[in-house]
Amino acid sequence: MKFIRAAFYAVSSRAAAVIAAGILALALAVLPPSTPGDEDEIVVAVTGSVMEKYSGFRVRVQEFLNLLGRRRGERLVLAVTEDSSIWGGAVAVARN
Repeated sequence: MKFIRAAFYAVSSRAAAVIAAGILALALAVLPPSTPGDEDEIVVAVTGSVMEKYSGFRVRVQEFLNLLGRRRGERLVLAVTEDSSIWGGAVAVARN
């Protein structure tokens, strides 16, 4: 059982790192570059059962974001959003 738990933790930690890298890459591609000494944080809305219910997963993604963002001078913060299907549709309509 310890081996299975360790294997699941390793796989989910890798998934958290990949998600954090993707979020940071998207933020750097879309947002204007920050100036040195800029302490503003960028809030990233997340949703989904894995982020909301899988024990410690969102925390691990946030830790990887902190690590990767610190190297690039960015501060990204994850925030769970509710009613995302409603807000997503509203944003899509507003963009058109």
